[in-house]
Amino acid sequence: MLINLKNNKRILPLAIIGAGPSGITAAIYAQRANIKPIIFTNEIVCGKIAKTLLIENYPGFKSTTGAKFCKELQEQIEFLKISVIYQKVINLAKTAKGLFIINTKTEKFYFEKVIIATGTKEKQLPVKGIKEFHGRGVSYCSSCDGYFFKDLNIAVIGGGNAAVEESKILAQIGKKIIIINRDQKLLAESMLISQIEKMSNVQIYYNTILLEAQGKQNLEKLFLKNVVTQQKIELKVDGLFIYIGAIPNVDFLDPEWSIMDDNKYIIVNNHFETNITNLYAIGDVVSGYVQQYTTAISSATFALKNIIERGFLH
Repeated sequence: MLINLKNNKRILPLAIIGAGPSGITAAIYAQRANIKPIIFTNEIVCGKIAKTLLIENYPGFKSTTGAKFCKELQEQIEFLKISVIYQKVINLAKTAKGLFIINTKTEKFYFEKVIIATGTKEKQLPVKGIKEFHGRGVSYCSSCDGYFFKDLNIAVIGGGNAAVEESKILAQIGKKIIIINRDQKLLAESMLISQIEKMSNVQIYYNTILLEAQGKQNLEKLFLKNVVTQQKIELKVDGLFIYIGAIPNVDFLDPEWSIMDDNKYIIVNNHFETNITNLYAIGDVVSGYVQQYTTAISSATFALKNIIERGFLH
């Protein structure tokens, strides 16, 4: 349900910034409690899950795709008639009376309570050639770009769950997959590691870092170094996918609020409320929280329980 409240100065009850699993869960609970929340997102409803090819660790689904999962979430939003504003939040401010002001590029909204559910974005790799070849061989999304490299040689940087999961998928597309891992072992779940090690077209370089990416019009080769032996390696590849972690989406927050840790993740209490009254944070943007779909949904449940119990003044 789209909503247009341009130049509206009335105080609204609850804003949810972000439309991933945690934000949608919060909106569902709020709508069912007749709070009438409003979701703000500059992306499609569902967030980064839309880019996930396979989901295999969510209760009730043996295996599903990110696209199908997102479709279900979108339909649920529409069925419950939850209001969504498809605009990027530029700034979140606070009035002297304790209300929150959400500023988008063209509009301003006043809310009594705000939930931040903005999640994370891919951490960029600060290596020579990566920016230059982004979109020309370098990618951060296998579901978006993987099939451009069918039957070609593909490198993957990273050693966690995301890197290994995406390597499994790319191994079904590419000719050969080379995982470049700076540690002496993969840090992914044991089941994922066992699966990837059995794939005949996957090779893993341990204790290895990327020094530079080179090419002409498109990416052609990588220069690597083994940090233990100091051996340098030249690797010919057609594609490079990077999965080295994430950083929180908090650019719209005032750093003087002191609600973030040193890595800019948001610090919350047991109710997922920050040290600013009526300002909550849920999902992957929360400091020290396990970043999984299930935990994201759980955090939304805790936050909404507290919000519902405390009620609203307006």
